[in-house]
Amino acid sequence: MKYLRKKSGFSLVEVIVATAILLIGILAVSSLLLRGLKGMHTAENRSDVLHDTQKDIEAVIQNEEADDEAIVVREPYTLRFENLGIEVEGTLVTVKKIAAGLPEGEIVYVTFIPNEGLEE
Repeated sequence: MKYLRKKSGFSLVEVIVATAILLIGILAVSSLLLRGLKGMHTAENRSDVLHDTQKDIEAVIQNEEADDEAIVVREPYTLRFENLGIEVEGTLVTVKKIAAGLPEGEIVYVTFIPNEGLEE
């Protein structure tokens, strides 16, 4: 009987507690990995939409047609630098594109295209 008492090992409770702690750690790490993966997917979508919208605005600047999904608004605009006495006539171009995969739901770019030269 003394021989059995000298043997030591882990009790069932100790094994269960150690397993539970290990599982909690694994779940925490996997949660972080899933959040990172979701963030990477969102960033990829945002990058793709931004790239497509930039191509559309470059096409508009070059007087080409934009993508059918893009909403393009052109309006006359005058930049005034009153301190310098300079006015620049041109067109304010707004390109809006629906981005279903992004939290904002859309991407909007605004740029100014000057007419020829400066007017003082």
